[in-house]
Amino acid sequence: MRILLIPTRTPAENKLGYRTCQNMNLPKILCLHGEGTSSEILRIQTSTLAASIPQFSFHYLNAPFPSPPGPGVLPFFEGPYYTWVRASSLTSKSDITIVRTLFQKTIAEHTFVGVLAFSQGGLVAAGLLRDEVLGKGLRFWIFLSCTYPPFVPAAGVWCLLFVGAEDWD
Repeated sequence: MRILLIPTRTPAENKLGYRTCQNMNLPKILCLHGEGTSSEILRIQTSTLAASIPQFSFHYLNAPFPSPPGPGVLPFFEGPYYTWVRASSLTSKSDITIVRTLFQKTIAEHTFVGVLAFSQGGLVAAGLLRDEVLGKGLRFWIFLSCTYPPFVPAAGVWCLLFVGAEDWD
C-alpha cells in the first residue's frame, strides 16, 4: 500500500512556491490552479484524485501575482490568492517574462510527465505548451474547465478536456 505524503512546508517556505509530495522517485504531474485561488486550494480540491493514483507525485505551483479571491472561493478557502495573468498584464512583456521564468525554473528542477490545470492555469499552460516551454517530454495534459477555445495538443500526446455544460456560453 502506498501512502500519499503531503509536505509540512508552506508555499512561502519553498523558493518556487510549489507544494509536492515527499516521494521524489514517482513520475511528476505539474498542477496549476485557477485565478484567485492557490496551490493549496487546488491541492485540497484534487486530494481525492491524487490519493487514487499514488503512482504519481503531484506538484502544485503558485501563480506569481497576488489577487483577490476568485468566484466561489469565499467563504470556503482562506488566502493568500494568486493569479497567472493580471488585468494590466495582458500586453505586458515583463509579466509574461515573469510567468515564463517561473515555469523555466520549475522545469529545471523537475521532470514532469503530465500537466493538470484548472481554469486560468489551463490557459497559461496551453500557451506555454504551444511555445514548448512546458511541452518537452510530457505524456499527457488534463485541462479542467479551461478557457475556450480549447488548446489542441500535438499529435501523439494524450489530452483530456473537462468542460461543463454551461462553459460554452
